[in-house]
Amino acid sequence: MKKLISIMLCCAMAVLPLCACQKDNNSSSNGSGTESMSKQGEFVYNDPINTLTPVASQDKYRNVYELLLYTYSDSNGDETGDINGLISKLDYLNDGDPASGEDLGVDAIWMLPFTAAKSYHKYDTYDYYQVDEEYGTLEDFKKLTDECHKRGIKVIMDLALNHTSTEHEWFKKAREELANGKTDGYAQMYSLIYSEDKPAYFAGVPEAENWWYECNFMPSFPELNLSSDMTRKEIENIIKYWTENGVDGFRLDGVKYYNSVNKESTDKTDAIEFLGWLNETAQKYNPDVYFVGELWDSSTTIKKTYASGIDSLFNFDGSGSTGKYANAIKTNNVYKMVSSVLRFQNSACERNENYIDANFLSNHDQMRIADTLTEPYEQKLAAAMYMLSPGNSFIYYGEELGLGGTIGTQDASYRTAMVWSSTDSDTAAGPPPGYEVSNIPQGGGVKEQLKDSESVLNFYRRIIKLKEINPEIARGRITQALDLGNPKQAGFCVEYNNEKKVVLFNIADETVTVELPDDILKDIELYGDLYAGNTEDYKTLDISGGKITMPQYSVVVLGEKK
Repeated sequence: MKKLISIMLCCAMAVLPLCACQKDNNSSSNGSGTESMSKQGEFVYNDPINTLTPVASQDKYRNVYELLLYTYSDSNGDETGDINGLISKLDYLNDGDPASGEDLGVDAIWMLPFTAAKSYHKYDTYDYYQVDEEYGTLEDFKKLTDECHKRGIKVIMDLALNHTSTEHEWFKKAREELANGKTDGYAQMYSLIYSEDKPAYFAGVPEAENWWYECNFMPSFPELNLSSDMTRKEIENIIKYWTENGVDGFRLDGVKYYNSVNKESTDKTDAIEFLGWLNETAQKYNPDVYFVGELWDSSTTIKKTYASGIDSLFNFDGSGSTGKYANAIKTNNVYKMVSSVLRFQNSACERNENYIDANFLSNHDQMRIADTLTEPYEQKLAAAMYMLSPGNSFIYYGEELGLGGTIGTQDASYRTAMVWSSTDSDTAAGPPPGYEVSNIPQGGGVKEQLKDSESVLNFYRRIIKLKEINPEIARGRITQALDLGNPKQAGFCVEYNNEKKVVLFNIADETVTVELPDDILKDIELYGDLYAGNTEDYKTLDISGGKITMPQYSVVVLGEKK
């Protein structure tokens, strides 16, 4: 730990434009038992996590946990994760009591595909209605959703509507029809072209000369024709079926490929129109259904697609080794990150004032963030940045442990097995086929990190508790980006239902003192604090006279005294 150096910064505030949209939502306000300070009084530290009341989410704003059943937790000893293995770990994720402090605190899970498929990842389904036997049964899944809902956990199903497997009955029947010269049955459900020349991203139908089917990923993934009424009726049935079996929302795979890629194809889909139709259709079966789309594209395209009315689209600008959160740490410039978050918000609001940003560091298609930010304090700071940005935060399983160990560029190498303990493997699942590696995070597995107050896991737990006692952070809109005179220190003001909170970051390896203008907060109170270096650093935190002394690698949340 580098020694703390007290320095005074003269600070100026740069105010970026107000957001174009203000939401009118209802939320319980927090009562405060914190005896912190007034602008004239002496600061007395009382941990807000212990003195303020956490509020369980009742809306679509969630801390979401992404997991792959195959590599998560095994219940029957075959080293393949399964539904019952996940059920056994639900209390680790959320025990149903926001005030217990005994769980991670996530209140939604995003399950990568679990319907019948030949692959381990299950994105090539041949039956949308069948739980893959590797994972369990429909009854197991119903038990899972029941147990999740008891704990306040929403269940988000990963749904690949852009393609099926070539083993799907729809595709088999489409091939038979084409062989007989018929195109108005199942054949209309797929994106097809009749041409003497092979188009790019298309493969040949063996039984029908000069007929080609679209396959953007690989020949075994034929693309559906999402403009077909027949396809849409089947999609509606799938949504209805899984909603009735406890699913609360859907993660949509490959939204980038919803748009038709070849004007000669039978598919004439417009992604924005299709997403609007899908959202409206799903609301017939669950008015509160949540959709989050994977649109791996530029931020400009992502913002435009919010015009569809979809709840969320993953914010890829924040993810990975070059994303704004990792880049803030690498370049020692947190102000640039805050400004970027505000610009994206203002632009997205113009398309959909009710949009919910979907922030994340890494996912199942990317190198794990611990392989980019190798030091625990870096992982903690990045976690604080993305999880305290307004919207929903998506935690990739194992990220809360600092799990890394990527061994290649294939997707399977990013899907490392979850580590429950560095010594006890009773519930351990294996890695994907062909990746027989064991990666133990620096701090050990869950069992070891729960006992270590300085662990990455306990830092994640504290962030989520901080968000539960400050619901404005996720639900509000940023109204100002705060320039504190040095790019290593910055913050933002967020407002929701006439409540204002200020989030300040110090990513420097030294203690700094900053000052807020009088018109930001009238009577400053501490509503949350995080220490990515050492939890004992709270002893050097000071908030008095409108000045905030922040230890190295720290984050504070401020509000007005109640």
